[in-house]
Amino acid sequence: MISRRWIAPGFAAALLAGCAGPAAVPEARPPRKLQSVLHIDAFTPDGSLVRCWTFGENVPWDAAAVAVNRVGWITTAFSTRPRTPQGRPSSLIMATDSDNGLVWSTTVDGDAGCIEAVTGFALDHQGGTWVASKEVPGFPGAASPSWVLRRFGPRGRLEWSRSACFGSCAGIVTALVPAGKRELVVAGIEEKVSVVARFPEAGYPVWSWIDEGAHLVSLATDGSGSVYACGVRPMNGGEAWEIVKLGAAGEVVWTRTYSGRAHLIHPARANSIAVDAAGCVIVGGSETGPSLPPGEDWLLRKYSPGGDLLWERSWNGLDNRLDLSADAIRAVAADTAGNIYALGDTRINDGDPLPLLRKYSAAGDILWTRTAPGTAALALTIDGRIVAAGVTRF
Repeated sequence: MISRRWIAPGFAAALLAGCAGPAAVPEARPPRKLQSVLHIDAFTPDGSLVRCWTFGENVPWDAAAVAVNRVGWITTAFSTRPRTPQGRPSSLIMATDSDNGLVWSTTVDGDAGCIEAVTGFALDHQGGTWVASKEVPGFPGAASPSWVLRRFGPRGRLEWSRSACFGSCAGIVTALVPAGKRELVVAGIEEKVSVVARFPEAGYPVWSWIDEGAHLVSLATDGSGSVYACGVRPMNGGEAWEIVKLGAAGEVVWTRTYSGRAHLIHPARANSIAVDAAGCVIVGGSETGPSLPPGEDWLLRKYSPGGDLLWERSWNGLDNRLDLSADAIRAVAADTAGNIYALGDTRINDGDPLPLLRKYSAAGDILWTRTAPGTAALALTIDGRIVAAGVTRF
């Protein structure tokens, strides 16, 4: 079920508050409860913070998703709480222009008996918004779980909606990425099988590829129509990186695995993938350090278009006591000059994660590091801005 709201610019200013810190969050009445808001920052290529804003009350810690198109329009999805005890949570999708003006807003709350939550979306080069969501039964006897793919026009009009299943319909979409002007590549998971499919404008896949045993979580495409996917594959009792390149017709071009320095004793995870203008593949994630007891380290790897490893960069985070810190890259992006942006987090003194945004040169040199609002998403605009999003808790 979808409802679309057109909101005047004046009202948008009331919803999209500037970064005024905790004052932008409504005060909680005693007893004080933890508050959370979606927080978005925009940086220039030299690392200067040029814009930041927050909105939303009590956003779940890991529910936010964000996509940015080439001119800086931002689409964001986050879950909302039911207004009554009998109500159901829903997902609010908001599209804002580069000046923070709210263009359109849509609520997706599922069919009768179902709870629907947005799991990811992407913006194509025609201004369309592709939304993947998950329907889960809200009570015993409700409809079977399934995932839904929708395309909205530039002003929020629903153009089509498709319900689909991976096998038993218990699957979930894990990644979406634009491919061409009005096409999309989707990755999903059904139990122990990952599926990658290419959808044209009509909303029905033209090809699909199945990877048994893998858990693919990120996608990228290049100008030739090739598709790149990364994730985790169980291997010899542990977990290893898996990277796959597919041709324009869905055929496998090459695959690469990496088990980390701990040699499968503990997991190595690939969380995000990107392709630069030269066709090189950038993958960010984490690996378990060699010390005992082990901890996770940032890991960034760059591959040639043919799949050869060019370099890797590992970082033990800000707290390197006995290698116990949990540090990981959550998202990566590459600009037209080949520079690489990595968004991740590190832990200090076993506290909450500290989100960081780091810029690397094409050769892997660190150019700058900035505190980020969170690790929900990372995107680049056509004018060179770097947009990071996450959830801030007070």
